[in-house]
Amino acid sequence: GIAPPPPPAPRVPVGLTADGEHAHPAICEQVARLKGPSRVALTTDQTAAAGVAPGDYLLSGRPVVSDGLSVRLSDGTLAGSAATMDQLVRRVAKLPGMTAARAITMASAAPARVLGEHGLGRIRVGGCADLVLLDAELGVRLTMVGGSVDYRR
Repeated sequence: GIAPPPPPAPRVPVGLTADGEHAHPAICEQVARLKGPSRVALTTDQTAAAGVAPGDYLLSGRPVVSDGLSVRLSDGTLAGSAATMDQLVRRVAKLPGMTAARAITMASAAPARVLGEHGLGRIRVGGCADLVLLDAELGVRLTMVGGSVDYRR
């Protein structure tokens, strides 16, 4: 017979769109548990409908419908996500066995490592000073790009 494939290498990072549509929350929980937060890079699969009200939009000239979380073609095919990174962080932080710190690692240090960006994903002297300040509910309070405040709530 055919031998089963080998298990995934523990050091290999994975990308995860944890919006509840691309991957079920139970799958997100298992991936985070098996790989560990430093090996899971949260990704949004954001479309132009991210951060705007649910409704009908055009995506690359095709009509799509956003429910505020996912974006679908008229036949129901998933066409992307409307979830923002802070929404994903909040969702992941609520999964069993997860914490806010682990979810933030998955949204910052892990993707930076995957991309080979040694100056990103952590706060350090000489870093690029691209920062997002979150409140206790993991809502965005302030963003800085290159050390300058771009957004404040």
